[in-house]
Amino acid sequence: MQFLLMLVICLAFLPVTPAAPFFHPLWTAVATWSGVLLLSLSTLLWSRYFVRRIHDRPDSRAATLRLYTRVRLFHTLACVGWYVASLFLLGWGTVVRETWELGDVILLDELLILAPFLLGICLEWLGFYDTEKALFETSTRYSGQTFWGRMAYLGYHIRFYLGLVLAPILIFTGIHETMIALMPEASGQPWFLLASAGLLLFIILILTPWLLKVLWNARSLPPGPLRHRLEAAARRLGFTYTDILLWNTRGGVANAMVTGVFRFPRYVLLSDGLVNGLEPEEIEAVFGHEVGHVKHHHMALYLGFMMLSLMVISLTAQLILPPLPENEADYLGLLGDWAKSGEIWLASVGGLLFLGGYIWLVFGLLSRRCERQADIYGCKSVSCGQPDCTGHDGLILGDAPRSLPLCPTGIRTFIRALERVADLNGIQRDKPSWRHSSIARRVAFLESLLWQPALEPQFQRRLFLTKLGLVTALSVAVVVLVVLTS
Repeated sequence: MQFLLMLVICLAFLPVTPAAPFFHPLWTAVATWSGVLLLSLSTLLWSRYFVRRIHDRPDSRAATLRLYTRVRLFHTLACVGWYVASLFLLGWGTVVRETWELGDVILLDELLILAPFLLGICLEWLGFYDTEKALFETSTRYSGQTFWGRMAYLGYHIRFYLGLVLAPILIFTGIHETMIALMPEASGQPWFLLASAGLLLFIILILTPWLLKVLWNARSLPPGPLRHRLEAAARRLGFTYTDILLWNTRGGVANAMVTGVFRFPRYVLLSDGLVNGLEPEEIEAVFGHEVGHVKHHHMALYLGFMMLSLMVISLTAQLILPPLPENEADYLGLLGDWAKSGEIWLASVGGLLFLGGYIWLVFGLLSRRCERQADIYGCKSVSCGQPDCTGHDGLILGDAPRSLPLCPTGIRTFIRALERVADLNGIQRDKPSWRHSSIARRVAFLESLLWQPALEPQFQRRLFLTKLGLVTALSVAVVVLVVLTS
């Protein structure tokens, strides 16, 4: 969901928006917002149908849930489709930037261009609220718990889905546009582009962990046996962090994550669903998985991969895409020509879709391998190092050496944690995602290490060569493209 939102949000930040070919600006605004409201009305009708079906046909709950999931997907895609149509066919972006003369106002034009999509998604969440509440109240998993209030539910989704995607983009763009406004003469110089990109990247890396803590309303994990256990594990593993945070989801999410490329700020977030649903040793194994991402430098790898990939695609675009106008008169003329502006916009969208597909395939493959590497580290974090171990029976690993080999108990502990997380989140064991293999495949790989320990060093060597080859290939591509474009 967040990946799709990121691609759609980027449409508002393209340098050219198509002119309005068919309508007066007033009718463009009316048509754009009418479409948003009609789509939102459909969510209320669908939600009434699903609530009635959930209560009247409890025996077909699984079928209802599958249908509901498909309807939500189709509705989200319809919101995206209408938003693209409002930009390309109705000229909503040009109305905001040119008719209303807001193109030079820092961030305001982007926010208004995004407004129909953002409001549509928010109204979708509100429209399907009754269905989500009915599913929650009729589920045995949440017995005794209370569901979000309507506005608290909306606020949680805005923070979780929109905040982490939109806030960094707005910060990046706002600072960049401010720098250009302050130094317009230098904005086209190579040194300015490199310096601004480096400064912006540094600011984002520093702000993101703090931003995540604020947006997700995470608080420091209270003192107690669990915190003491995790702090001991961090010392044993040589892991430095700013804080361990408890992430409030009203029990709706069982997950954990680590954020922060640098040692400060760096947070480990544990959701309330995870803390309440797993045993202490299983939480420690999940904590070890997150530590594994840091120990294997996955975040730095992801950052380098993204930067090199963006440079390759940007330089390639300079070679094959039509150039933007070099002076203001030509640019204003372009804004009045739907065919020419639409051609550049569609080419930019095509590049954006290519980038999305590339990240989906290549980064997804890399991420799945790194997740498996972190799984191994999670097993090691609760291993005693004895190959013939039959159980820890209360053994405290706090004083154990950092680099313990795998033991059967550590592997089985992490497998239990994986399967319990899948159960708590309602994830099918054989359902993969673009960044994670399916739970069944992850478990099967870890089980293979019980009987063939030699597979682990083989996997580590292959993954190291994959990382090295990918970074080398991208670096060579950047050098070649710089030569071709200079």
